[in-house]
Amino acid sequence: MKNFLVTAFLALLGASGVSGALNTDSIIRELDHIVERRDTWYAHQAWRIDSLKKLTAAIPSDDYSRRADRYHELFTGYKAFQSDSAQAYARRELDMALRMADADAIVRARSDELFSYIAAGNFTAAVDVVRQTDLSRASDRRRGEFYFLCIRLFSDISCFVDGTFTDANAARSRAYSDSVLTIMDPASYEGRYAGIYTTLADLTYSERIAMFSGILRESDISPGEQAMISSMLADNYRDNHDDEGFVYYKALSAILDIRSGKRETTAIRELAKYMIEHGDHSRAFTYINVALDDANFFNAPHRKAEISNILPLIEAVRYNSVESDRTVLARLLALMLVLSAGLVWAIVYARKANHAVRRRKKELEAAVEKLNESNRIKEEYIGYGFRVNTHAMHKIEDIHKMVHRKLKARMYDDLDRSLNDADLRAERARALREFDAIFLKLFPGFPAKYAALFPEGEALPPEGELTPEMRIFALIRLGVSDIESIARLLDYSTNTVSTYKTRAKKRSILPNDRFEAAILAIS
Repeated sequence: MKNFLVTAFLALLGASGVSGALNTDSIIRELDHIVERRDTWYAHQAWRIDSLKKLTAAIPSDDYSRRADRYHELFTGYKAFQSDSAQAYARRELDMALRMADADAIVRARSDELFSYIAAGNFTAAVDVVRQTDLSRASDRRRGEFYFLCIRLFSDISCFVDGTFTDANAARSRAYSDSVLTIMDPASYEGRYAGIYTTLADLTYSERIAMFSGILRESDISPGEQAMISSMLADNYRDNHDDEGFVYYKALSAILDIRSGKRETTAIRELAKYMIEHGDHSRAFTYINVALDDANFFNAPHRKAEISNILPLIEAVRYNSVESDRTVLARLLALMLVLSAGLVWAIVYARKANHAVRRRKKELEAAVEKLNESNRIKEEYIGYGFRVNTHAMHKIEDIHKMVHRKLKARMYDDLDRSLNDADLRAERARALREFDAIFLKLFPGFPAKYAALFPEGEALPPEGELTPEMRIFALIRLGVSDIESIARLLDYSTNTVSTYKTRAKKRSILPNDRFEAAILAIS
């Protein structure tokens, strides 16, 4: 019944895309209507998942087969809805499959794990799954399903790294397509999809459009697969310089995404970019915010990064469209002149620096990762500093009130005793404990990784604490390298700090000049 409804929906919206003119205005209005009510489909998906969880709780813990099947259903519910939960249930499914020692169940769980990493953009982990999965005892069906996911994995990697689908990863994608065709029925969805990929480089855009359109008309594929095929069909229309086809099938893909309760999406983001480029600022702003909301909910870093490249452009254009003040317009004109000059300079510079782009891409990725870590550290220590200052202010207020009271009562001797009784050492110990707790929240594995820099037998501190020596290098890990600053923060002498550092470097298994670099590399 579900497939029938989806097929009927496609027939109403998409039949004209194969044989006649596409009604892009109508489908865009349909998308706007669904976007306004998208929470209904998301709530239904959440309700369906919660229902599965309740059923899972009733399954005995030693019924590995039923639990594996139910975890697979939960993964299916989460796989395009929430990345972290999808990965968690794929791991649980794998645990049950391993307990059963069932080759097919293991490969199915590995396929789910692989899909979860692909959707999250964690290509390194996905490739590791491919390398570690033993398919020798699995059925043809399970092997074919695993190979089918490998087509997408290496296709996505090729698009991310190269963008032309002519690199080694594209070749791997085509090789897995051949593997699918040797196992799966060529007339099946998987077989037809793989058949396209084996000859993709040799097909014209018109031929690709015809083939993808044929798959889209099939009634035995899920709405999620229909959404993906629609998006790919739209890309081919765009590459064939057909804007109408691009908009129509991207909108269709976005509609199917929402109706399926998917939060791992690309179609509506690409529509937002198209709208901003063609002057529809209002829709662009609406669509990009839907895409951002989906990316944040699904928790896919690579999708957030893609959106972050478009969002500033949309925000700027939207601001400019509502701002009519002459002063602002004058400033914008000046800015445009500066940007034009900058663009001319950038074009000249780009021609000279084109050969360094790929090398700098890796450097930028590393810088972004380091910036994200720096922001995380700053956020934690802003809170830490606020708490420490607040505590100190309360202590000062208490002492001030006590001094004022005893001075007023002329209790000078008692005042002297009270001041002498102030336990500053205990306060500093408390501050150091809080420093340890905050630092270990940011770097929970620091003590073990620090100890690993020394010969066997290096003792670890009690859980939740750092040794005095570790605190010195903890501050260095946070970017505090000046000895005097470290000494002030920890209430050590500069000689003590220098002594600790020298002793640690001498004890380490690393050369002295590489020790602090190893500390800074601890994550």
